[in-house]
Amino acid sequence: MAGMDVLCSDKTGTLTLNRLSVDKSIIEVFSRGVDGEAVVLMAARASRVENQDAIDAAIVGTLADPKEAGAGIQEVHFLPFNPTDKRTALTYIDSEGDQLAIAKETGRRLGMGTNMYPSYSLLGQRKDESISALLVDELIEKADGFAGVFPEHKYEIVKRLQARKHICGMTGDGVNDAPALKKADIGIVILDAIDVS
Repeated sequence: MAGMDVLCSDKTGTLTLNRLSVDKSIIEVFSRGVDGEAVVLMAARASRVENQDAIDAAIVGTLADPKEAGAGIQEVHFLPFNPTDKRTALTYIDSEGDQLAIAKETGRRLGMGTNMYPSYSLLGQRKDESISALLVDELIEKADGFAGVFPEHKYEIVKRLQARKHICGMTGDGVNDAPALKKADIGIVILDAIDVS
């Protein structure tokens, strides 16, 4: 029997060990009167460390005191992270009585604001013209990586590679990786993976 020739790996927790950090020096601000510190504070307000989300923990971890996130505001409505649109939203009233809304979206980048960009599909909406003539299976086979994929996409990628006679390995750590881990010829989970993995 031939050995594994393709390794698919979930990057979010598996490769980063869920130890993310925020680099304030690369925060881009597109509103007047707002600086990087204000952006981090707003992102922290739309984060919930009790959910044990690596991105939320990294954002709140940039504050001198995590209690800063809720200081001086009255929460009106919180919409928890939704894996379909990869978005969290918070509506709150600030100390001056103004009602504000924050939307935080993860995808290719972490974005914040009121008008967010949609997540990219399985093969992306902005394909390189040099590969536009290739079939989906060939694109999958030649790709170095995918962004914004859902559990069903991971499963489909493994399935299509196997259909092209590849012996596939899959690494993962969470429930979102479980279908692809099961489908793969070799499923590899990390030490701190959740039980379903």
